[in-house]
Amino acid sequence: MVDHATRADVLRAIKEYDRLGPERFFSEHGFAPTTTYELAWEGRRYPPKAILGTAYEFATGERLGSGDFEGGKSGAVRVLGQLGYRSGEATNSRVNLVVMKEVLLELQLAGTVSATRSCGPDPSGLALTTYFRAPFYPRMGTAISP
Repeated sequence: MVDHATRADVLRAIKEYDRLGPERFFSEHGFAPTTTYELAWEGRRYPPKAILGTAYEFATGERLGSGDFEGGKSGAVRVLGQLGYRSGEATNSRVNLVVMKEVLLELQLAGTVSATRSCGPDPSGLALTTYFRAPFYPRMGTAISP
């Protein structure tokens, strides 16, 4: 499906991303930041699924949701590779996951977060977003540096 997009459509989506900035781009085109892979272009990094979905929208006039096509190596990354674009693992994806799991464990040990608390498809990640916005680390009472 998304293979209807051309290299020129992808470049147009990249320019749109640069023009709007991440938050507005995601809002206007219905995608979210990347978690696993990044598209590399002219020294910058982009979310491959969002870029390819937007390129498809430019090519066909039809807007796709994130769930309408696959991301990752066998999806968006593969199609972008066929168009001559290079993608790789997101720079902080593994580190962020490890850090979030460690923080969640600390919060559970402190009794701040329940291990069984249900917050959607990924309870640990969604619950943690609330705590990372807090001005202090709940167990230690110290400031969190951004």
